[in-house]
Amino acid sequence: QDEYYSDIHSRYENREFMEKDSIHFPDSLKYFTTNGRVVYGGGGIMPDVFVPVDTTIGSAYLSSVSRKGLEYLFCFEYTDSNRKQLSSFKTTTELIDFLSGQNLLNRFVKFAEENGVKKDANGLAISGKVIHTQIVALIARNVFDNDGFYPVIKEIDETLQEAIKIIENN
Repeated sequence: QDEYYSDIHSRYENREFMEKDSIHFPDSLKYFTTNGRVVYGGGGIMPDVFVPVDTTIGSAYLSSVSRKGLEYLFCFEYTDSNRKQLSSFKTTTELIDFLSGQNLLNRFVKFAEENGVKKDANGLAISGKVIHTQIVALIARNVFDNDGFYPVIKEIDETLQEAIKIIENN
């Protein structure tokens, strides 16, 4: 497990998540499929379409709450405490409309403080939209499974947005 995280850190430091040209494969690992596509051995997968990581939305605050899994814990507790009301909604749209008036980000910040992550106004200015969207998506998943999750998370998931474009254009 340490080797896995070390590899991820090394790839991040080498900017492989941000710049396609920073990813290099040795020619000795080059193979061709029966259809003539180039693939590489060595245990990794190079996608056909590269979507760089958006580093402008990350903050130390987001990292702190994510490392502790606080988004998931908050959403589980919120859903569990409000299950009767949340299960009364017939559509994801109805649920999202309801959640938009629930001051979820402020509730989450308080929850995070109670769980050892101090409020960080600068971090929230940078990552607040991401955190709020994740919270709404996770609560929607708790109520409507993936049919609730993906319509919400696609607003901030650039890889998912790109995949949808590719599917729609084929």
